[in-house]
Amino acid sequence: MSITSALFGHTRRGTPVTAYQMRTSSGACAVILDYGATIQSLCVPDRDGNPVDVVLGYDTLEEYEANDGYLGATIGRFANRIAGGTFFLNGQAYQLAKNDGANHLHGGVCGFDKQVWQGKMEGDGLVFSRTSPDGEEGYPGALEIQVRFTLSEDNTLEIQYDAQADRDTPVNLTNHSYFNLAGRGTVSGHTLQICAERYAEGTADCMPTGRLLEVEGTPFDFRKEKTIGETFEYDHNFVLAGSPAAGAPSFPDVPANQYYSNAVAWAAANGVVSGYGDGRFGPNDPITREQMALILQGYARLEGKDVSARTDLSVYTDAGAVSNYALEAMRWARAVGLINGTSDTTLTPRGTATRAQAAVILRGFCENVVSD
Repeated sequence: MSITSALFGHTRRGTPVTAYQMRTSSGACAVILDYGATIQSLCVPDRDGNPVDVVLGYDTLEEYEANDGYLGATIGRFANRIAGGTFFLNGQAYQLAKNDGANHLHGGVCGFDKQVWQGKMEGDGLVFSRTSPDGEEGYPGALEIQVRFTLSEDNTLEIQYDAQADRDTPVNLTNHSYFNLAGRGTVSGHTLQICAERYAEGTADCMPTGRLLEVEGTPFDFRKEKTIGETFEYDHNFVLAGSPAAGAPSFPDVPANQYYSNAVAWAAANGVVSGYGDGRFGPNDPITREQMALILQGYARLEGKDVSARTDLSVYTDAGAVSNYALEAMRWARAVGLINGTSDTTLTPRGTATRAQAAVILRGFCENVVSD
């Protein structure tokens, strides 16, 4: 495998941008730009041995700067949308840049995709790195990021991400390539299979509602291979079958704050929530009802449990005021559709609980509903 580099162009500010080319002896070739740590091209041999570029990319740097399709780019600090451009962390609200209507998208106005990274050849691959400073696009803490690209002789392109922060901060990195295996035309004639029984319902502005819906009888049912077609636009998250089962926890009888840490570590590892599982929070630190309800919902639904018929809350009988709070919060979770039941309009999604209280709710819910 050989690696070469060449000048790709200059940004509007005059910063040079380099194109790195990785080529295998079997005929595959990947071109990665240090602008956005972007996959500009990925050529692989087709069934007749002819090279086909299977990803979308622009020919000039001017096109990358002028367009917002994120073609092939590394996305961060947080991929996808954050409603209202606002998140809560450690009891503090953070306001991010709003670059998608009222929401924050793909890291903001000048996300990782619009930054010139430090690129270098290292071993059999390429490594791109940058420091996202504290406050960039509204995010807390400085973040050191490395993205490694390798192209193997069996024509496999692999991407590895590493991020280290000096304080708590949300991180959700991905690559935003668009694939067309024919190298031309549209993908409507492509066949696709997705091993997913459910998908995440979205609003008109592509925000998740928190409901996971069955794919059966919908255009989202790709459990058996079928042609994509042109009659429906897909911009949804699929819940892959079997993926949450690995690492499902056994919760021991431990103090409330440690129990909470165990629960959210599982939830974060399985894509339910992120950023709340480092185990350093005390029992009196805050958690919002939104975050708590996400964990309740995720743990049940990702484990494939039907909680809709469970109406008896008498099982939540832990100590005094905390158990009363657990009942109220469970009623709130039911009221907003996470589980069916009665409404309590006095509770608001972003009112805070303590992690000790959340642990009681989690323990009762997991042991008396999910384990049924």
